[in-house]
Amino acid sequence: MPTTLYYNPRGDDTGHRHAVTLDGDYDLSDDTWNDSLAEQCAEDWHNNKDGWEGDWPRVFSLYRAKTGPAFACYDVEVQTVPQFNATKC
Repeated sequence: MPTTLYYNPRGDDTGHRHAVTLDGDYDLSDDTWNDSLAEQCAEDWHNNKDGWEGDWPRVFSLYRAKTGPAFACYDVEVQTVPQFNATKC
């Protein structure tokens, strides 16, 4: 069963917490995968919440529930992929 995680792309407890359905079944009490969780939150923010317009790197706070304290905080960078286009001379 997929896991829902909440995150704040400001890196603090202010503002709206966004929900993301993770790509697997994670035990959020096990911090082994926290970096992967932060990357999935960043991808959700970038692709679905206009994060592509924002400044990067960005600090993400991770939450197990809609309310309560963060259980992790990560600084996440975007890696750009070069794209080349050729035009006949």
